[in-house]
Amino acid sequence: MTRAKYIVDLGQYSRNIKKIKDSLNPNTKLLLTLKCNGYGLGAINLAKVAEHQNVDYFGLATIEEAEELRKAGIKTNILLLSELYPESISKIINLNITPTLFNLPAASFLNKISKEKGIITNFHFKLDTGMGRNGSNPEQAFSDIQHILNLPYLNLESIYTHMADGSKPYSSYTHNQHRQFIKFVQKVSLVSGKSHKIHIANSDTSLNFPQYQYDMVRIGLHSYKNVMTLISKVLHIKKMDAGETVGYERSFSLKMRAHIAVISIGYGDGIPYQLSNKGSVLIRGIEYPIVGKVCMDHIMVNLGSNSNNISIGDEVVLIGKQLKQEITLNKVSELSGNIPYSIMTGISKRVPRQYVNT
Repeated sequence: MTRAKYIVDLGQYSRNIKKIKDSLNPNTKLLLTLKCNGYGLGAINLAKVAEHQNVDYFGLATIEEAEELRKAGIKTNILLLSELYPESISKIINLNITPTLFNLPAASFLNKISKEKGIITNFHFKLDTGMGRNGSNPEQAFSDIQHILNLPYLNLESIYTHMADGSKPYSSYTHNQHRQFIKFVQKVSLVSGKSHKIHIANSDTSLNFPQYQYDMVRIGLHSYKNVMTLISKVLHIKKMDAGETVGYERSFSLKMRAHIAVISIGYGDGIPYQLSNKGSVLIRGIEYPIVGKVCMDHIMVNLGSNSNNISIGDEVVLIGKQLKQEITLNKVSELSGNIPYSIMTGISKRVPRQYVNT
């Protein structure tokens, strides 16, 4: 094997999608977020699986991401979740990408280009109800959307917001965001004279607040559960005596004689530096601690006084299952003080992706 591999189980991804779809209300559509190259797993391969499952939308962050999927033959609706840049508008229209609008200047420019092309462009409007990110507050947003609704070459397809606290099942903040959002949507309907489709639920919100599924949910992390396995191999095994130290800054000192295994993966591959003297790996189904500082290309593991017949070339699991043991993505993220998304997107390009279908 190569020095490290990131194994992506497309069969598990497909099963996750089916489970999510089965949990939705009959009329609720499913958007899968595939931004940042499918959170590092490979957007094209994931999109092909999801398209076979008749997913309604893909959510992407940039026009370059959308263009990559279209060039790969992906025809599923794409919602561009981030800001709209004037220089990308023609390409958005040509690739049949649905943009997100949250201010009047971008809407006016989109209307101008749509007029020049002689088409009506569908868009989603984003409101900030407490995330403090993209979108205006309800007062400014209502002023903007009244003008946008009068732009003749634009069609409001849906209104949405993003929940900041959906991971907490009993969050009053989430309920308050919801109240603000529904009040805004009702005001817009009075102005436009018709009802509008809406979506507010991301992965955590859809799980903890199923009553907020509405017309569509936007699912990211939940679709990736148990999909990835990060493996490396034992590069070298050495005997070390009590009192000897391991790694940079001599941060780990042996209290007794031990076998130290050098593993061919490091922070240059995406292993969080914060796992120094904290993380662990699986070798032959047994969990061993990482000792010393995580290096750019290597980590060191304490096998103890008995090497347990571990040999050079043995498989090492850093995320995933081996025999009856498992190191979960959540465990790695918690130990390193990160979030799961950060770990997933942090696995570098020099770790090849291998696709399997179990």
